[in-house]
Amino acid sequence: MALISALVWARSRSRRLVVWSLTLDSLQSWFNLRRVISTRRIERERQTADGRSRSRQVSTTDVIRAYLDIWNERDAAARRELMKSVFTEDSVYTDPNNAGLRGHAELSEVIDRAREGFGDLEFTLDTVVGAHHDRALFTWKLGTATTGYDVVEFTGGRIRSVVGFFA
Repeated sequence: MALISALVWARSRSRRLVVWSLTLDSLQSWFNLRRVISTRRIERERQTADGRSRSRQVSTTDVIRAYLDIWNERDAAARRELMKSVFTEDSVYTDPNNAGLRGHAELSEVIDRAREGFGDLEFTLDTVVGAHHDRALFTWKLGTATTGYDVVEFTGGRIRSVVGFFA
């Protein structure tokens, strides 16, 4: 096993030599984990024209990007149309300024008001921190200065709930 070692003088009273070691295997595992998180797949259910239910797998990252596209959409009618494919009908949204908004209409109204203050700023996905058991944690940016993170819960490949935090 290859070993990378770095010697660092500790600035403690004892002035002892501190050795940090990290194996290449552990570095590779960390990078593989990041790749798995960003490509995690969830089942998305949809109704066909004849009323049958079909499912396909979609990437967690794709659903999160679609969610941020909703926040970036300035046209309310186009936004509500996007919401149908990204959110469940009974979805719930909560952030520090809004508690328990239910459904597409309530969230769309909040986005309308928020967009007025954002100007030309747009949300971008920063990092999908983790995803498991139909939940994901990700960080986002609004422009270059504002950041936050959201926890989303999925049902049938669509977002059932969002809890947002501002950093």
